[in-house]
Amino acid sequence: VDCGERRDARLRDALGKETLELLGDYLELGRFSPACPELALVPLLALKKLGKEKHCPPTLRAAAQASAAAFEGAADDASKRRAALDAAPKDVVAFEPLLPAGAKAAAARLADRKSRKAFAAAFGDACLAARG
Repeated sequence: VDCGERRDARLRDALGKETLELLGDYLELGRFSPACPELALVPLLALKKLGKEKHCPPTLRAAAQASAAAFEGAADDASKRRAALDAAPKDVVAFEPLLPAGAKAAAARLADRKSRKAFAAAFGDACLAARG
């Protein structure tokens, strides 16, 4: 998101907030994965860069910094938990201790997210059809 131009500021803000929300979903899907430190690296670097951008609105910068902190914390937690395990990546069942008690698997969380988005899209389409 180029924050340097003042034109279409509301659109940029909305796009930035939506992007940060989607990155939060991405983090939620991978936060209990043993690969979380590697999965979080690219978004973490981009969020830190955005958090330092002087031309961005302060609210977007603050949200990016908070998201970066969340990514960093999840990656650190996963690294500590992964170091305590004596398992190879092929031993998938051995990574179950990384999941907190009562947590759904990533596939179930992704399916829930997709069903919520499908419902929201269908609801939005129905509202547009009713208006039209």
